[in-house]
Amino acid sequence: MGVDAVRAARVRGCEPWPAAARVLGLSALLLGMACTAAGAPEGGRSGGGAASPPGASSATVAQAAVPERISVRVMHNAVAGSQALLQVIQDAGLFTQHGLAVEIANATPRATTAALLAGETPLMISSGIHAVSAGLAGGDTVIISGGINTLDSSLWTREPLSPEGLRGKRLGVSTFGDAADFAARFAARRWGLDPTRDLEIVQVGQPGERLAALQSGAVDATIIQPPLTVVARKAGLHQLAEMAELGLEYQHTGVVTTRGRLTPDAPVLERFVSAWAEGVYYYRARPEEARAAVGRFMKLDDPAALTETYERYINWYTRPPYPTLPGIAAILEQIAESGDERARTARPEDFVDTRFLDQLQAAGRFAQWDRQYPPAQ
Repeated sequence: MGVDAVRAARVRGCEPWPAAARVLGLSALLLGMACTAAGAPEGGRSGGGAASPPGASSATVAQAAVPERISVRVMHNAVAGSQALLQVIQDAGLFTQHGLAVEIANATPRATTAALLAGETPLMISSGIHAVSAGLAGGDTVIISGGINTLDSSLWTREPLSPEGLRGKRLGVSTFGDAADFAARFAARRWGLDPTRDLEIVQVGQPGERLAALQSGAVDATIIQPPLTVVARKAGLHQLAEMAELGLEYQHTGVVTTRGRLTPDAPVLERFVSAWAEGVYYYRARPEEARAAVGRFMKLDDPAALTETYERYINWYTRPPYPTLPGIAAILEQIAESGDERARTARPEDFVDTRFLDQLQAAGRFAQWDRQYPPAQ
């Protein structure tokens, strides 16, 4: 979805700040940033103890004028390629440049959402389905930046199967209601199967656990993402479908907070969204650094797997990272089909606030990063 279309459909009450307020809100941050012309940003230690990327100059970092850092704990709910951008940004020193000291923590989708709603963390990196589900249940969750606006997963089986061959099979997902569960049910319906009657969908765990369950025969099929797709292929497993090729626009990975934090925690949220958005462009331009960071995040040392991950995600990350309202509508439709009547009357706009992205747009930051981080040759 284009920027103009997203803005036009934005929920009332979440309009961009007036021009003067945008300038004042970003002035301290923008004046403090040291923007390189085309090279990688320099980075030191940031938050969770990530080391500087190879070749980073500590002297340059020390001399760079950056805002005084704010410490923040950010939670993510999947050890998967879709959320490895966190490590890329951390290792590149972008959080430091944007005035943050970030501690990265991982937990299950349910625990991560609970921590956000309990005030234990101001931000979570999550698929949109968790933000929408929590909002329908009474939480004030809101997506303040997108990242990936399609399903980045694929469906794999132990034996070569046609879609019809899935009938009666055990299919592993993380937890009911998560992105993998959504993908499995969407694909089943697309193929004329009833996911409730024709499949046995079981909760297995995070991507690595799902792959292990498939290899051991605990399940007959599962949903995984790069880089585990290469591991699965080498293990002799079979890809049945690539979800992105099924033509679904879906609000996948994004930055989620609560509406109650939008004003009191604006300095943290503004800086985080700025670092996250720059990271999407940086990822595109720096394949070597991105692959190394993804490997650290996934605890994976397989050049072929990391290369495939990079090549997939440079196409899947949205630049600029505005959320997709049709993608949120798809989530609401799926939830409504599961029997939750609240989803039938909810509007996609109710789950989005793009004020921080709009500030960056107005300041010309997206255009600047597009020039600064051209596609790798």
